[in-house]
Amino acid sequence: MDATVVELLDGDVVIRVGTELLPVTGPTTRLLVATLAMRAPESIAAEVLQQKTGQATKEALWKMVSRLRTDLDLDIARVGNGYVLRLDPMLIDARRFVAVARRPRAELTYDDVVAASELWRSGPPDLGDASLWRTVLAAKETLDRRLRDLAPHRLLIVEDKVGDRLRKVLGQYKCEVIHDLDAFWPILPDIDERFDAALVDMNLSPDYQDRDGEQVLDAISRSRSRLPVIVMTAMMPKGFNVAAYLRRFNLAGFVTKCGDDQTADFSAIASAVHELFEGDITTTLCERLEDDLPRIGRQARKWLERQGRQADEPRMRNEHERLAAIARRGDLAELRSAVAAFEERYGSPSARG
Repeated sequence: MDATVVELLDGDVVIRVGTELLPVTGPTTRLLVATLAMRAPESIAAEVLQQKTGQATKEALWKMVSRLRTDLDLDIARVGNGYVLRLDPMLIDARRFVAVARRPRAELTYDDVVAASELWRSGPPDLGDASLWRTVLAAKETLDRRLRDLAPHRLLIVEDKVGDRLRKVLGQYKCEVIHDLDAFWPILPDIDERFDAALVDMNLSPDYQDRDGEQVLDAISRSRSRLPVIVMTAMMPKGFNVAAYLRRFNLAGFVTKCGDDQTADFSAIASAVHELFEGDITTTLCERLEDDLPRIGRQARKWLERQGRQADEPRMRNEHERLAAIARRGDLAELRSAVAAFEERYGSPSARG
């Protein structure tokens, strides 16, 4: 025998028995079914149901309940001075929705929350009783937060040789791999909406003679993007200054690959990515860039002196103070963009190195 299912989260009150849809007609009938369903399997006093449905007498309420039993095949029992819908709450979509929201966060998986959220289609119907949906609306806010908290981090991998293997190593994240600059440029305009971080190889050619990855780093660090980036390389250049490189591109990290083949150990890369997602990297990157503002200001002043434009120094100082104000607000995307524009006006774009 097919179970009776009550659906309340698609803008109406719907009863299904197997594939058969049983129409719930009339606003008062819909309100009574929803009220009983939101309390099942607890009983509700007849006086409360009378008040909610506007029935003048207990006899009138009893007739309504009898029609529900007959027309909709609902198991509604009289218990003491009230009525109860004898139905497993897990067969009522709104009750399942609330139940998932009330589970401790530690017991939930992302898939649990996605499945519960899919129960919400158009939301509960307007039946003239806002209090009926108070727990459902609170559950919606909770599950929306859980979706954000538990969603797998989205990682962009820019790597020409072992990107697909890195995707397997970093399988707990939602990874997208691209192999060259041609694939990167179309992504840049909405990169913040699509990804939470990027892992970029310094070299994107087999002979390691290029530094194409730097074009990716430069584009992100100079655009209006908050995306944190870890750079990796299998061939450390001679005399390479890691600290200056991190500062130049406002990077979240720098890691050396233990080889560029399918057997290489990428545990250091996995650890770096994990640490990035565990911490408040946006605040860290904003603070690093803020710490670098005095040096950027000094370079701008020296550039004006070399150009014989000392008269422009007051204007430059005002613009530099604006950078400090943005940094104090903690807006990394705006700060990166503003610093890039400042450097364009007062010296070489490569001044950050």
